Amino acid sequence: MTLYNLCSMKMLTSCSLWRRLATGIMVLTIVVIFFAIQLQRRVLHARSPEQGTFHSVLAGNPSVVKVPSKVDGYDMVPSDTCNDKCQDAIQANRLRKAAEVCSQVDNSKVRSIEQSLIDRLDHVVVLDRYKLLFCYVPKVACTNWKRTLLILLGLLGHDDEVSHLMIHSLAMAKLPTLKNLNTEEAVRRLNSYKKVMFVREPISRFLSAYRDKLEKPLNADSRAFRRGFSSRIKGINAAELGVQNAVEFNVTFYDFISYLGNPRNKLASPPEEHWRSVNELCSPCTLQYDFIGRMETLERDRNYVLKHFFEVDPISYRLHTSTNPTNSSKLRDDYIAEIPEKRMRALYERFRIDFDAFGYATPLS
Repeated sequence: MTLYNLCSMKMLTSCSLWRRLATGIMVLTIVVIFFAIQLQRRVLHARSPEQGTFHSVLAGNPSVVKVPSKVDGYDMVPSDTCNDKCQDAIQANRLRKAAEVCSQVDNSKVRSIEQSLIDRLDHVVVLDRYKLLFCYVPKVACTNWKRTLLILLGLLGHDDEVSHLMIHSLAMAKLPTLKNLNTEEAVRRLNSYKKVMFVREPISRFLSAYRDKLEKPLNADSRAFRRGFSSRIKGINAAELGVQNAVEFNVTFYDFISYLGNPRNKLASPPEEHWRSVNELCSPCTLQYDFIGRMETLERDRNYVLKHFFEVDPISYRLHTSTNPTNSSKLRDDYIAEIPEKRMRALYERFRIDFDAFGYATPLS
């Protein structure tokens, strides 16, 4: 028997009460369904490919952090809207990716800290005042970082106008590296200090080195590089060329990439630091860094490091305009267009950790 049947039986008082109750239940049901739909939409949106959630591990905060967009893509975007929680999430992703790649490497070769390893860590600066180890990589804002470190240590003024060559000379004389320490001293710092490094898309970095050292019009710096490497890169006996011809001998980017990708060519002694692998320079699979910055998001990452690792106001330590620009990141695709895939594959295989551990796409079609 329905409510309306009851009404027809003239149970007016009961009818009125039942109608109000039924109306209330219907309204409540509609409200519940509405909020359930909204909640489902939010959950689906949070799980969509364009938005990820990651735990903030750097700040010791176990709460879930929402990232403005997919981390793998967003952490390559130099956006100022990425706050500390966003940066923590991006770092969690970068560190996780590096750890995954490193776990696939022969641990017996990369995990042990011995004097032979320490002797190679001549790019890991020891900053006792800040209990920090900083690995600098040539062609990854290297001059800017050395300038900043010298200022932080009071060895250079904020407004001092110093050439990039002088910056490198001062850094060599004033900034100690792990290589300067014995095993006990180095291991003690490795176990207790925070560790920071900055990386760059490998081909853009190599192109910057090529344009700076081997392509630009001759000057004192490029002349020294050409004398040491032009004939070697071309695979021609320097004695046959003569000294002057060796200096002026033209090395193409194809020659350079072929040289780098050939595992028979040793790239481990100065001044070839400009195209040594980041893996060799910083040993990320052994030292287990706390922060991995990128050239592609330099200003944002640099500001975070200054704020959280040096505890200074980033505004006071502005980036200086490059005194030696090569525009390599913008020109990268033009230069590699004519490089055969065979050569690119050889380059990738030799520098695989630099590509994979730091989340850069393989240079293969």
